[in-house]
Amino acid sequence: MSLAGIVTARRAGARLRLLASRLDHDALALAALAVLGVVAVWPMVVGGDALGQDTSTQFYPWFHFLGEGLRAGRIPLWNPYQMAGTPFAADAQSGWMYWPSMVFFTLLPLWLAIKAYVLFHVLLGGFATYLLGRRIRLGVVGAAVAGVAYTYSGPLLARSPCCPNHTGVVAWLPVALLGCELGIGARGVLRRCLGWALSGFALSQVMAIWLGQGTYYVGLMVGSYLVYRSLVSPPEGVGRWRSRVTALVAGGVIVPAFAFGLAAAGLLPRFEYDLYSNLAGGYSTGKWYGGMAPLQLLTMLRTNDFWYVGGSVAALAAVSPVLARRRHLTPYWLGAVVACMTLATSRMTPLHRLAFALLPGFEQLHTHVPGRILLVTYLPIVLLAGASITALCERRDRWRYLALAPCALAVVPLLHPVHQVLWALATAVAVSLAAGLAAWSKGWREVAVALLALVVFADVFVGAHRTFELHSRIPASHGAHAFRTVDVREFYAPPDTGRYLMERARSSVFRYADVSPNAEPTQHPRLWGLARTRYLLANAEGLMLGLQSIEGYNPEHLRLTGELMGRMNGIERGYHVLGLYIGGLRSPLLDLLNVRYVVMPRDASSGWVGPTVYEGSRFKVVLNRGALPRAWLVHDALRLPDDEALDLLSSGEVNPRLTALVASNVPAMHLPRSGRAGRVEMIRYTPDYIRIRTTSREGGLLVLSEVYYPDWRGAVDGREVPVIRADYALRAIYVPRGTHVVELQYRSRWLAAGLAISALAYGMVT
Repeated sequence: MSLAGIVTARRAGARLRLLASRLDHDALALAALAVLGVVAVWPMVVGGDALGQDTSTQFYPWFHFLGEGLRAGRIPLWNPYQMAGTPFAADAQSGWMYWPSMVFFTLLPLWLAIKAYVLFHVLLGGFATYLLGRRIRLGVVGAAVAGVAYTYSGPLLARSPCCPNHTGVVAWLPVALLGCELGIGARGVLRRCLGWALSGFALSQVMAIWLGQGTYYVGLMVGSYLVYRSLVSPPEGVGRWRSRVTALVAGGVIVPAFAFGLAAAGLLPRFEYDLYSNLAGGYSTGKWYGGMAPLQLLTMLRTNDFWYVGGSVAALAAVSPVLARRRHLTPYWLGAVVACMTLATSRMTPLHRLAFALLPGFEQLHTHVPGRILLVTYLPIVLLAGASITALCERRDRWRYLALAPCALAVVPLLHPVHQVLWALATAVAVSLAAGLAAWSKGWREVAVALLALVVFADVFVGAHRTFELHSRIPASHGAHAFRTVDVREFYAPPDTGRYLMERARSSVFRYADVSPNAEPTQHPRLWGLARTRYLLANAEGLMLGLQSIEGYNPEHLRLTGELMGRMNGIERGYHVLGLYIGGLRSPLLDLLNVRYVVMPRDASSGWVGPTVYEGSRFKVVLNRGALPRAWLVHDALRLPDDEALDLLSSGEVNPRLTALVASNVPAMHLPRSGRAGRVEMIRYTPDYIRIRTTSREGGLLVLSEVYYPDWRGAVDGREVPVIRADYALRAIYVPRGTHVVELQYRSRWLAAGLAISALAYGMVT
C-alpha cells in the first residue's frame, strides 16, 4: 500500500473511533434518559393509574372506545353513548389518527394502555429534546441536562394525569423542530425531504390530539424556527441568500403539506363537524379568559404548581446570553421565551396587537386561555440551560458568570407565599456554589459539572413529584386540580345501578339520565372523583358500560343537542357540560330524547317522573313512563322555523307522537282509517348502523329519537332516500305504505377523502 493510502486509512480509522466514542456517549445519555423517564412516571403507574378530571371523564374512555372499534376492524364514527349521540371520529379529541392512542388502546387492555401511553410521551419528549440539542451542537452533558429537565417539566410530566392533549403537544414539539433541523441541514434532496417529513408527521400528531390552540402554537414555533434557521442563522452548507431562501420556501411548503396529508383523515371530518357544533362561531367565553397577570408568570418557580420549570434551569437559562451568546441558537430560544411569556399575559401589548393583526384567527383562539402558550415555552428554556452548561464545559474562563445565577431569581420576594419558591432559590444558589468550586481549583471543574447536572436533576425531580403528591391530596371536588391513583378496572366497573340498566339494555334500546336534587348537574366534572358519581352513572360511566345517556362532558358537541338540553333545563351552563337538572325532569323534551330511566339518590323525590323500578342502598332507578320509543311513525307534519318548533315542543303544545315538526318539505300524508299509526320494529342497532322494519297502511314519517347529522344516510328497501331533520334535532325518513326495511348508516364523504389523502401521504413517506 502506498504512503498516501496508509495515511488515508489512518485518518478513516481515527474518524471511525471518534464516531464510535460519540455514539457511546450518546447511547449512554439516551439510556440514562430512559431510566430517568421510567423513574419519573413510576408513581403514576405503580399501584394503579393516576387519573384526573379530563382523563377519567373524556380521554381514556374515548381512547378505550376508539381501541374497541379498531380492534373490531372498523373506525368508530358515531358515539351513541353520550350527549344523545354525537360524532366520534370527527371529534377533535377522540384520539382518531393519533397513533399513540390508536396503537396502545387497540393492542393493550385499558389499565396497561394508560401506563404505556404516559411513559411513551415522557420518553418521546426527553429523547427528542436530547437529539435536538445534539443537532444544534450542545455537548453531551448539556443536551442530557436539557433532556432531563424537559422530561420532568410540569407540562410533560405533572400534567400527564390531567391533560393528554397538553402532554401530546409538549412531547411532539421537539420532534417537529428536530425534523426542521434535519431538513435544513441535510445534504441532498431526499435527506432534506425525510427531515421535513419527520417534522410534518410530528405536526400531524399535534393536529390529531389538539386541533386548536395547541396546533397553532406548535405551528408558530415550527414556522419561526424555519425562518430563523434558514435566513438568520443557517447551518453549515447553506451559504448564499439564494440557497437560504430556497431552503425556507421548500421547508415552508413541504412541512405543512406533509402535516396536512398525514392528518387529513382526521382533519377533514373535524372541519365538517365544526360547522354543526357549539364552537361553529368560536368560543363564547369572552376575551382573555384564563389570562395571566405579569406576576402570575412567576408561578413557573413554585414547586407545587403544574408550571414549575426549575429554579436551577431558570437560572442557567437566564445567564445563557452571557455564556453562550450567539451559539446553539441562543438568540432564537431567548426570543421565543420572551414572546411566549408576553403573549401569556392578559394585558394588551404591542406584541399582541402585531400578532392579532398578522395571524389569521389567532386572536379568537389565543384569548380563550392565553396561558396555554406556556406549553411551548419549556423547550426553549431547557435548551438555553443546556447551552449554558455546554459553554461552561468548553470555556473554563466563564464559570465566574454563574455567580449571576441567583440574581436571575431576584423576583422571588415578589411571590406569595414565599415558602413555595424557596426551593427554586436554593437550587439557583447551588448553581453558584458549583461555579465557585470550579473557579477555586481547575482540578474540580469536572466535579463541578457533575454537581451542576445533579443539582438540575434534584431540582426538577423534587418539583415534579411534589406537584404530583400535593395534587393527589386535593379533594376530587376541586376538579381539574385533583389527581387520584386508582385501579381503572374497579373505577369503571359497573355499580348496582349500572348492572340493572345493562340487563334492561340486552332486550331494548333506550337512554338514561342522572339527576341530583341540588341545582348542580350531577355529571359536572367537579364531582368526577366521588363515589356517588359512579352510582349515578355520570361522566363517562355509561360509555364504559355500553349504556346510552343524554349527558356528557366535552368542550365540543352538536349545537342542536346543546340548545335542546338548554331549553329542557331552562338554564344555560358552560360549553363543557351537557347535564340534566332537576327542573328538566318536567320537560316534554326529556320524553322526546327516549329517556326511559332516570338514576337519582334514593331520598330524592321522583313523583313527577314515574315509579321506582330498582332501589339500592343509596341510589335508585326511576322509570319514565312518558318516554317516546327510539323510533315511531307519524302521519302528520308541520314545517316551521326552528325557534317556533322548539317553543312548541318544549311547551308541550304539540304531541310528537302524532305530529312531526320538520325543517323541510315532506310528501302529503294521511292517517290510516284504523287510527293506528303503524308498527315499528328495531331489527339491528349498532353505533354506526340502524335497521328498522315498518308496517303501515298509509305512507308516514318514521321519526327516530336520534340526533340529526348530515353524514347519516337513509335507505328504504335498499333505495337511498333523504334523511329529514324533524322535531328540531331528530332524524326522520318518509316511508311509503306497506312493509319496508329502513336503514340508516353513517357515511362521511369527508372521511373517505381524508383517508385517501392520508394513505397517499403515508405511502410517500414510506
